[in-house]
Amino acid sequence: MKILMRCLSILFALLALGAAVFGICLAIGNRDADTVLVTPAPEALATADRLVEALSQGDYEAAEGLILGSPDLGIDREPESETGKLLWNAWQESLTFTATGDPVATDSGIARTYAVRYLDIGSVTANLKERSQTLLEKRVKAAKNMSEVYDKNHEYREDFVMKILYDATVDALKEDAQYTETTVTVSLVFREEKWWALPDENLLNVLSGSFAG
Repeated sequence: MKILMRCLSILFALLALGAAVFGICLAIGNRDADTVLVTPAPEALATADRLVEALSQGDYEAAEGLILGSPDLGIDREPESETGKLLWNAWQESLTFTATGDPVATDSGIARTYAVRYLDIGSVTANLKERSQTLLEKRVKAAKNMSEVYDKNHEYREDFVMKILYDATVDALKEDAQYTETTVTVSLVFREEKWWALPDENLLNVLSGSFAG
């Protein structure tokens, strides 16, 4: 059971670390950005649409090139474990943006609002420990070859436990998954003959906070 808890702890820690690095890098990238007052233009709205499209497709390199300061969005933050990848991919595939209302002129340019829907990772992981424990006991009881369950020290094999964790996560995604909806705003500023995007705090929370809890 200890190895199961250790695997769970590592999984959640890696997810949270990726989120923390992302938020810090984005904040630093935009901290000293200067903006100027301009007349709103269709090109500005196109930049906002390209940004949310890139994010919804997981193309963080393209998104970086659209944000003022070109911050590091954590292109390599995908978890290494199969279970971590499963959660990350499920979240990424669920991320959708829909433009709402009319664009609004701001002191520095223009802003566009989007409705966002995405997987609540917490709803999947909340009961993952209990699901994993139940599945572990069931698999041990049904096992015909104990060498597939225990190592030479009579501890659970790591590959056996990781498969349990993965399968429990698959079940949790099917039965426990809930989705969150919120509104985010992307501001556009004109600088160096080009429109740049400035995501608001809500969008940063969507992109990083989902894995920080």
